[in-house]
Amino acid sequence: MNTDMVLDALEQALHDRGMPKNVIHHSDRGVQYLSI
Repeated sequence: MNTDMVLDALEQALHDRGMPKNVIHHSDRGVQYLSI
C-alpha cells in the first residue's frame, strides 16, 4: 500500500468532515501487520 495515498486519504477525510473532539490517533509508524 502506498503511504502517500493513505496519508492523502486521511487528510482529505479530516478536511471534509472536520476534526472530531477527543480523537486519539494511534500510529504504527508505517508497519503493516496481520492479526489472526
